[in-house]
Amino acid sequence: MVQPLGHVAVGLLFALPAWILWDGRTSVAFIAFVLVTSRLPDIDLTLQALGLPVKHHGVTHTVVFVVGFAVVAGYLLAAVLSPLLRRWWHISEGEVVSRETIYAFVIGGLTLGGLGHLLADALASDWAEPIEPFWPIFETSFEIGVVSYDSMWANLGLLIVAVGLHLPLVVSDVFPLNTRFREWTVELPDLQDNDGY
Repeated sequence: MVQPLGHVAVGLLFALPAWILWDGRTSVAFIAFVLVTSRLPDIDLTLQALGLPVKHHGVTHTVVFVVGFAVVAGYLLAAVLSPLLRRWWHISEGEVVSRETIYAFVIGGLTLGGLGHLLADALASDWAEPIEPFWPIFETSFEIGVVSYDSMWANLGLLIVAVGLHLPLVVSDVFPLNTRFREWTVELPDLQDNDGY
């Protein structure tokens, strides 16, 4: 089955903003995170395997689910992982990353990965029931249906385009942009001068 290749390709396309916000290993880590989270909506298959009455291409394949899950799980995950990530970054890079950057990384990665999955499912045709990505606001099926689910050439072509768009950003000096998420260092209290505390 070739279809997961298409999800990887669309995940790469949705991860392009990484090169605008960050550089080096951080961008690569964000892109990898988006690729992992691009499988998020298919959690319904796992729930089905556990015996729960969940329909594939149902509620987990909606924008409301993806964004809601990204905000709630991302906030919790970022809060739990923040001390570990900050310590790791301080040891490996000699800098302290801000919490705001960690939240943007985790919540953004979950959101982009999930939304990329929805688009990939909408692009594919002839294999499953169309998704209703805007449910419960609009109960309308949405299918672009421009590629066949198991078309190796279409999936591979999309992957080549995605990689081709990443390469110039990797080698150019134009990006990343100077944004607040690039301000890695944060003010830490001076532990030597504690003013009586």
